[in-house]
Amino acid sequence: MAFCQKCGSPATGNFCEKCGATIVAPRPPAQQPAQPQYGPPAPVPAAAPSKNLLPVIVAVVVVVVVIVVVLAVVLLALSPGGATGDTEPNDSFATANVIRGGETVYGHLDEYGDPEDFYKISLSTGDAIGIELSGPFDADFDMCFYSPGHSELDCSTGGDSDEYIYDFIISSGTYYINVYCFSDSGSYTLAVSVY
Repeated sequence: MAFCQKCGSPATGNFCEKCGATIVAPRPPAQQPAQPQYGPPAPVPAAAPSKNLLPVIVAVVVVVVVIVVVLAVVLLALSPGGATGDTEPNDSFATANVIRGGETVYGHLDEYGDPEDFYKISLSTGDAIGIELSGPFDADFDMCFYSPGHSELDCSTGGDSDEYIYDFIISSGTYYINVYCFSDSGSYTLAVSVY
């Protein structure tokens, strides 16, 4: 409904019935320019993952697994009960390297240059010890197990470099393991388990 601007009466049509003035239709309010908005921008919807990302994800997972495995191997090698190398000289009872149960030692024998290595281990009455020697397939390495008084308790002297000794301990003390080269040369692994 419109009102006459001259007399203020309600008007229908284009003329005021009371005073006869022409009625002008009201104009819509002018639009004001948009005010700048301050604050964070509106979030952009995330795009769906591309199928091309699958190889990248797989590659990242593989790299992470490889890093974890390498770290585990390094930590195992550095921890007690891990893997160590033999330290020369260890060619006699007097210079024997210390070895502990659960340890694996890597060494090298040469028929003419370094024909034997000695290791010593502290054992208690009632212990059982398992000693496993693994060497090159084309060499003949053997081993013997000795009492604290250097008496031979057991030997494993097969025709290759894979030998095994298992003994029960009846008296506490320091026992000795002698790994020696019957023929040829190469690297070996000596693993000791105490039960």
